[in-house]
Amino acid sequence: MYCPYCGANIQNDSVFCRNCGKQVGMQYPPVQQQGNTSQYNVQTGNAGREWVVSILLSYFLGALGVDRFYLGYTGLGILKLLTCGGCGLWALIDFLLIGFNAIRDASGLPLTGREGKEWVFYLLIGLSVLSFFIGFFLSFLGLA
Repeated sequence: MYCPYCGANIQNDSVFCRNCGKQVGMQYPPVQQQGNTSQYNVQTGNAGREWVVSILLSYFLGALGVDRFYLGYTGLGILKLLTCGGCGLWALIDFLLIGFNAIRDASGLPLTGREGKEWVFYLLIGLSVLSFFIGFFLSFLGLA
């Protein structure tokens, strides 16, 4: 095997090139069977944090910071809990970040299981918009 950067001959299991020092292979953290489930599992490719669970937690309990606790951001979860989700704005932003899969868990790994389940995000957005218009219409009529 040869280094793609400098062309030096390296061993097949090398992580770094001895000649130029650049990373040439992937180095995975060890898989733990107990404890922290956010370790990357090389055999299954599972990061341990599910997108669907994250989006549902963010929609229903996002103002309490439960979504941040689930993703491993304990400090941000406590702050979000104390501020009631940043008066709702922080909860909305986190919901959108998780929905568009633009956030990672605390160990830097992407959320898994979004493929084919995007309809959950769009359904939750549709329910929110519908409830807004129903509330607006009822308040306009003086029924709410």
